[in-house]
Amino acid sequence: YKYPILIAAILFILAGTALVVRFIFGGPEDSWICVNDQWVKHGNPRNPAPQSGCRANTPKTNAQNPRPGEFSNGQLYSTFKTENFEIKYPNWPNIDKSKVAGADAIKVAVANAGCNFIIKETTVAPDTTLSAYVDQAINGAGSSIKMNKKEITGDRGYLDGDVTMSGVTMKNVSLEFKTGNNIYGIAFVAEKNNFSAACEPLVNEVSESAIVSK
Repeated sequence: YKYPILIAAILFILAGTALVVRFIFGGPEDSWICVNDQWVKHGNPRNPAPQSGCRANTPKTNAQNPRPGEFSNGQLYSTFKTENFEIKYPNWPNIDKSKVAGADAIKVAVANAGCNFIIKETTVAPDTTLSAYVDQAINGAGSSIKMNKKEITGDRGYLDGDVTMSGVTMKNVSLEFKTGNNIYGIAFVAEKNNFSAACEPLVNEVSESAIVSK
């Protein structure tokens, strides 16, 4: 079957800056997606199927302790690591960087089954607080974003917001981490009515995997 595409650009907050992404409902356009634990081709992807295995990102019942390299629902993960920050993220097909504005700051961009996942690194002055930085960005976005929840505790933050364009509402959950003069924004984005199934099962485990050093 064919996935419809949202042609309009979607504006949302990620690590305190505006980011424009063209999202694809149901999975990445012209790429490989994980369906029933197998890579399935959609469109005409330029790259061959990933060599790694895949797991559908749906929760398992009676889940046992996760095996090495997997989240508790069986989804394989990779690790993003810098000198002062580390976090696990789902091992999904890459998003075409041409769909993302400000691609130079994007360190990871992957998608699967309607969930888009992005890691962005932003450099700020060392004395900039995460709270002030996020507040400035939200105020700058104006009415384009409806904030459902904002929690900032020291150098960690949690943002939950919606943006509606062309009659479609997208939900964004962004995890924010500040260390030194870097802010790392970890965003899960999906069509709102699909977020709980496509993205939510992994949000907590990704957040809990973060290791931040000063």
